[in-house]
Amino acid sequence: GFTAQVHREVTSLLGFENLVSMGVDNLSIKNLKFLNEIGDFPGSTVYTDVKTIAYMEYSTESQRLYGNPNSKAEGWLTDYHLQHNISSPGMLEFIQNTSERLRNMYEGISDRLSVTLIEIYGERTATEWMQTRMTPVISKLKELQEKSQQLLNTVHKED
Repeated sequence: GFTAQVHREVTSLLGFENLVSMGVDNLSIKNLKFLNEIGDFPGSTVYTDVKTIAYMEYSTESQRLYGNPNSKAEGWLTDYHLQHNISSPGMLEFIQNTSERLRNMYEGISDRLSVTLIEIYGERTATEWMQTRMTPVISKLKELQEKSQQLLNTVHKED
């Protein structure tokens, strides 16, 4: 079976210095350091980038920002808030900072991953994957940044 010894041996064979994570515990973008390590096998860059994207997508930061009905964006950056120019400056700053940090991380991975996917799968498949998996997330984060900044400017003008 899959024992701790087998886990260590497979991790070593793949060229990773640290054990490859098998779980999704403590999903915070602060804990992504271990994902910067790229193994020594064909496709290791894709493996690392896609795993990083999955962690970012389900990270506590993403979920608090926009990933569920109780998120900060759903509570403090709704159409109502935008129409009436009201919201909490503290929450808007959280939305602004978190969406900017996540967007920068996604964009940082996006270029490298696109090139790698094109090399492996060809341009059409790579473009499809990027446009269905990355572009919507980056667009959503950009939209949150813009809306929070717009509302933050309005809220601060009224103070």
